[in-house]
Amino acid sequence: MYINYNMDQLILPMDLETMIPEHHVSRTIHQQVEAIPEIDIQKWQTAEGRPSYHPKMMLKVILYAYSQGVTSGRKIASMTQENIPMMWLAGQQTPSYRTINRARISPHFDILLKNMFVSFHTFALKQQLISGEKMYVDGTKIEANANKYSFVWRKSSERFHANLQEKISAFYEEMKQQVALDMEKDEKEDFSIAQLEQLDQVLSETIEALDASLCEADTVHQKTVKQEKRMWTKQQKQLQRDYLPRLQKYHMHFQQFGDRNSFSKT
Repeated sequence: MYINYNMDQLILPMDLETMIPEHHVSRTIHQQVEAIPEIDIQKWQTAEGRPSYHPKMMLKVILYAYSQGVTSGRKIASMTQENIPMMWLAGQQTPSYRTINRARISPHFDILLKNMFVSFHTFALKQQLISGEKMYVDGTKIEANANKYSFVWRKSSERFHANLQEKISAFYEEMKQQVALDMEKDEKEDFSIAQLEQLDQVLSETIEALDASLCEADTVHQKTVKQEKRMWTKQQKQLQRDYLPRLQKYHMHFQQFGDRNSFSKT
């Protein structure tokens, strides 16, 4: 024996709402959109042209589609003919995909969404679903990246740090030949962040002095002063944008290593 199956027989009831579960998301969307004051809808109404679809109906259709992960205008239009909750929300009306796309870029639609957000927030507070103290929209995406290149390795950091110290040492020796440096430096010790900041200060003072002499120099000597200023400005940029940030980075790496040989970037 089979359950009675006859496609030519009229089946009652014909109301689509009876086919939708009590706690279905479409019912919540219906309630929230209907809570928007009618005065916010009527002010856009016009007596000219062909009657348009009701804004509340269009809002329900688009919100329900989005809740189901559907954003394509054509797919939303298909849902109004094939999906029972969507057919109920649309009142069995079938707006085209062009109408749907025009509706969601309309400035009126943007205002409707803002009003609905206020309405939904008030509803959630009354139902004690939220406290109102803190609200978050969590769209966090964390990339799974566990290959060897996502780790910082102690040996590599030590090698890069040693290379950087050699470059800074050469930079320091070049400066010492041309500028009086009042800085104590043990040849066996590495340069510290504080010492690089001190070198940066010396360079700033040197460039300021060249600016002052540029105003006093005659036309013949101005070219020489400008060339010297450009050289020291270039050196300072090298210090500020390369040497100092890298030294700070390696210093942070060594602090994070602790007793370990590596740590993850992510």
